[in-house]
Amino acid sequence: MTRRDQKTHAGPNSSILLALILGFAALLRFLFLTSKSFWSDEGFSAFMARTDFQSFMHFIRHGEMHIFFYYALLRLWTYVASGEWFIRSFSAFASVATVAVVYLIGNRLFDAKVGLVAALLLAVHPAHIAYAQEARPYAFETLLVSLSALFLLRFFQTGSRPDYVAYICSAVLAVYSHFLAVFIPLGHWPVLLIRFWNSSIWRVLVVTLFTSVLLLLPILIYIFRSGGSSPDWLSRPTPHDVVGFFWFLTMARYGLLYAIGWLTALWALLRQWQSPAPRWTLLFVVCWLVLPSLFILLLSLAKPLFLSRYLLVCVPAAVLLAAFGFNSLARSVSLVCISLTLIASLVMVRSYYRHPQGKEDWRSANRYVSTEARAGDAVIVLPEYGRFTFTFYSNLRALPSKELPYALLNGDIEGSSRSATRLWLVVFGYQNSDHAIGSVQSASNSAYCGTHLEKFYLIEVSLLEACQNGRKPAR
Repeated sequence: MTRRDQKTHAGPNSSILLALILGFAALLRFLFLTSKSFWSDEGFSAFMARTDFQSFMHFIRHGEMHIFFYYALLRLWTYVASGEWFIRSFSAFASVATVAVVYLIGNRLFDAKVGLVAALLLAVHPAHIAYAQEARPYAFETLLVSLSALFLLRFFQTGSRPDYVAYICSAVLAVYSHFLAVFIPLGHWPVLLIRFWNSSIWRVLVVTLFTSVLLLLPILIYIFRSGGSSPDWLSRPTPHDVVGFFWFLTMARYGLLYAIGWLTALWALLRQWQSPAPRWTLLFVVCWLVLPSLFILLLSLAKPLFLSRYLLVCVPAAVLLAAFGFNSLARSVSLVCISLTLIASLVMVRSYYRHPQGKEDWRSANRYVSTEARAGDAVIVLPEYGRFTFTFYSNLRALPSKELPYALLNGDIEGSSRSATRLWLVVFGYQNSDHAIGSVQSASNSAYCGTHLEKFYLIEVSLLEACQNGRKPAR
């Protein structure tokens, strides 16, 4: 192993600026943290954090092994508190820590200035902020992937064994936080192998592969037994999905500002092709950005896995490449480009705060049912996966709906009689409410008539009552 190719120094000014950036990043991530309702996946995360150990292991064995480490830490986290703010704060803290790690990577690969700009771009990155405010594994996985990149760089540049152990641990735990992190080494290793190749590198590679496979054996067995199936709601990627991924890596409507930084960085790479140090550092970032997403895109043509949020782990590479590109420009042009990118990012963050996309308003739907429900009522949630989130809000404030039994489409009422005077039908996502009412009518032993419909964001709540006085059944 060789020592660092180029020493960079972070003076007191850099430390002060980094502290300010981290403070700003924390402000943006914790601001309005509970202004948005949990959506269905977050409700399931809350369930996994609060349920008994037997139920937890049941779900881990039957579909959630690939997120095991995130759920396990979230369970420890919620021993302190288990409200909306605290559950989401785990992702927010992980996201802020990632900003610091990206600075360290940028400082190690280039210099302190590039590291600071990259940290600032990540601090205001719309997608990174959005997933910092979700009780899902993506922000935490991104932190682990960034740490693995940092430790791997340190190991190749210094040969430190503690860095190697830290790399193995962070990379493996990233996979146990979300399985698609297994493809990230495709972006981390190739350039480093070429740049630092010597007679001992192949041994390091073999040991790494053997150790990783051994540590990942449980999840590999799980994938083998389950047939490696992809989610049934995912389809093969289209050109529209690829364009959407570009906007995700940058920012919707203003992503071309990032493109300027990327193109400038690639132009600098071509100009400095004969200089080995800048070449390998830039190639490392480019490979991290391109190779994992390209591999998953190609794999998705056979087994759909390509989803933007699954590739949040590439966002640190996106800001590092843009930061280097902006810093390669003349000082005045660089300041203009960085300022415009920051302003545009904050505009998109403001839009996200006002209009979060894809988050069902379970909080309002549950409050409405709780207010209007009465003794003898029952609740049907379709798809049934939404019951985790509905129950979370019922338990959170001990609302009256906590006592309402759940009904199934076969007419059974859990914990109550087989027939309810009224049914509250909660339909979420892109399900068709009329079709759901028809399904309830067809499956029930008694005829129900729709008497009221209330709409919330991506959720519809219908009140069904037993038909009387010649009223026609709901259709």
